[in-house]
Amino acid sequence: MEQSIVRQIGLYWDQLAVLEGQRLNFSPKYAWGLSGDYTFPLNLAGLKGRFGGSLNYTAEEDSTILVGAASPPLLVKGDPLWYGRANFSVLAPTHWSAMLFVDNIANVNPAFPRISPTIEWTPRIRPRTVGLQIEYKY
Repeated sequence: MEQSIVRQIGLYWDQLAVLEGQRLNFSPKYAWGLSGDYTFPLNLAGLKGRFGGSLNYTAEEDSTILVGAASPPLLVKGDPLWYGRANFSVLAPTHWSAMLFVDNIANVNPAFPRISPTIEWTPRIRPRTVGLQIEYKY
């Protein structure tokens, strides 16, 4: 069965294509997020504490690449992405706050579909990051 090409985009020496009936390149079928915060008194000079977190999901992203006129289109598949973040903050009654955070809790490193099968330009997300953020607002 031959599929017709609806849209073709030139990119260096390879071509990105969208086949009839296929999702657009690099567009996930599903994406959702969940987040929450809980603030509570610490009973120390009016300080408050806050726990927070989020979880995001993006379904796999595919892309179709035309490598040559004589070759059939190449479907490049990506991995689904689960991304979590957690934090704990101490909030002062005036001006400042401090937050300890962890981004990419599970240290996931999914493969995203490549733009070209011949060049390794695969995007990656930042690895697990732990940090302390101090803010002063005036």
